[in-house]
Amino acid sequence: LNGNSTRLNLNITPIKQLHEASRIEDTPMGAQKDVYKFYCPLCMFYLKETYETQCCHNYICQLCAVQYLRGKGGLDAGLTEVPKEAVDTPCPHCNTKPVTIHMVAFDVKPRQYEESPRASKKIESMRSMHVRTNSPLKFDDSYEDMKRKMLTFDDLKAQAEAEATATGADP
Repeated sequence: LNGNSTRLNLNITPIKQLHEASRIEDTPMGAQKDVYKFYCPLCMFYLKETYETQCCHNYICQLCAVQYLRGKGGLDAGLTEVPKEAVDTPCPHCNTKPVTIHMVAFDVKPRQYEESPRASKKIESMRSMHVRTNSPLKFDDSYEDMKRKMLTFDDLKAQAEAEATATGADP
């Protein structure tokens, strides 16, 4: 090839070409948020449209679904569309068998991780465990100041024992 020629990718299939035209690699910003609002956790791209597994309702893009069903599902290597009927192979997300994958309507509000009941409970428990306190340490403290302000393990143990004694619990 000379310097003016463009190299063609002869390995790109029509389904990959369609996938590349309807996705972006970076987190969508501004107006892109409304266009590329679905996220495929398998290929990690943001997409204009996506599919959803019926069992766990996780997203999967067309290319990942087809590649998964060709490989794990043992379907025809020429498969280019996601089958509408259940396929006797486990779900790529939750391992439920058989898996049914259906198209998500574009006007649907995309699911967020925080919306799942399990994630909501976990986030709430994490918030209750991590009560923010003001640190006595400051950004411009000298090493001597930081060392003076920090508690040693012995100090922490004594503090825990004092709290346990006050509440009548074992330290």
